Amino acid sequence: MKVLFIGNSHTYMNDMPELTRRMLEDSTGQPCLVTMLAYSGRSLKWHMEEEYFSERFSILHGGYDYCVIQEQAHPMGDEPDTIANAGRIIELCKKVGTKPVIFETWAEKRKPENQQEMNRRYRELAASQNVLLAPIGEVWSAAMEEHNIT
Repeated sequence: MKVLFIGNSHTYMNDMPELTRRMLEDSTGQPCLVTMLAYSGRSLKWHMEEEYFSERFSILHGGYDYCVIQEQAHPMGDEPDTIANAGRIIELCKKVGTKPVIFETWAEKRKPENQQEMNRRYRELAASQNVLLAPIGEVWSAAMEEHNIT
C-alpha cells in the first residue's frame, strides 16, 4: 500500500505518516510506503499555487492508493479556499484511482470553539466530494473531554 500525505505541521510534527505506516502494517501484515508533502503553516491553497507541479506530479505518477489531505488549521483557512483547493487535489486523485481522505484537524487549545466549525466543514467537504473522512479532530476533542484535559 502507498499513501501520500499533503499538509503542514499537523502532518509532520506529529509524524502522522510514520504512525499511519506502522498502524497499517500492524493491522494488515502488508508493507506500506508513505510519502509526505508537508510544509509549516501552509494551506491547501499554497500547495496548489506554489507547489502545484510537485503535488500534481506526485499524485498522477506516484501510484498511491490513498492521499491524505490536511488543511491549515491554526488559523483556519477560508472555507471557499479549502473547498476549491481540496477539490483540485481530489480531482487529481480520482483521475488515477487514488482514494482521497480528508484529514480533519483539531482546534487550537485557546480556541476550542473552532472544533465544531472544523467538524462541519470537513464533514460537508467529504460528503460533497464523496470521499473518506478521517475525523481526527472529533476523536481528539472527545479524548480531551473524557480525560478532563484543557
